[in-house]
Amino acid sequence: MVSDLAMDLLMEIGVLSFVLPVGVLLAWRIRTHKSFKPAIAGVLTFLFFGFLFKRIPDTIFLSMKNPVSTVLNANGFLAGLYLGLAAALFEETGRYLVFKYVLNKDTERFTAITYGIGHGGLEWIMTLGITDLSYFTFATIYNDHADKITDKSFLELIKTLTVENLILDGFKQIFFFGIQICLSVMILEAYRNEAERKRYFLIALVTHFLAYLPIALYSGNMIGNRLATVFLAAITVFSVLYAKEIYQGIKKNDEKTNHKEKKKEEEEKKKGFAYAAKKLK
Repeated sequence: MVSDLAMDLLMEIGVLSFVLPVGVLLAWRIRTHKSFKPAIAGVLTFLFFGFLFKRIPDTIFLSMKNPVSTVLNANGFLAGLYLGLAAALFEETGRYLVFKYVLNKDTERFTAITYGIGHGGLEWIMTLGITDLSYFTFATIYNDHADKITDKSFLELIKTLTVENLILDGFKQIFFFGIQICLSVMILEAYRNEAERKRYFLIALVTHFLAYLPIALYSGNMIGNRLATVFLAAITVFSVLYAKEIYQGIKKNDEKTNHKEKKKEEEEKKKGFAYAAKKLK
């Protein structure tokens, strides 16, 4: 039987997974007064590249019967590595294409954060919000009709619904949300900095892949959920520190550009006044 506390957590975490991403986006909007357009672009990019388009290789390598799917489905660690690689390739490619073709006229640093909130927010909702609310339904059925359920996969799922696992999974999703924002900063810099484009794009790919590594290790029963959460927290810290450095660099470059533009405008005004004064003479 799933405990009452675990049931309450399933419902609360599920609901908060819808509320918190939206709350963060609104708070960011109030602080910056910037458009929601990058966030909408982030939502659509995750929906298409991180979910719909990625379903094609997922179907081939996980669902269809073939030698690769047989190996992956029999080994949680390898399946986790595959999911990390696929997510990194599809999501970072989609992120870069959006910055290049959709948000190319809005490349200031705020755009990356807003985009990341939208992208990571939808992932949060789909990965944890919908999942936990679905688990709440499953747990309710189990608590009411435990004696009639014989499906082994269902029973294995129920065993994972402990208070500790639910709390740790909540923290892991928060870390993923932060990483998605950091990845957006990295990819924005990859688009802006043509000379270092490949390097920043590769760093974003590797970071995204590494974020899945603790999950792969946990799925393969190589480490526990606690250690997986700690590893993911460490990767999040690295991502935040690295993205912060990039973000500050973008800020300095934008300030220099704005200063040059203002100086140029002032010089043009002075030339205009001087020319007008000569004509008056």
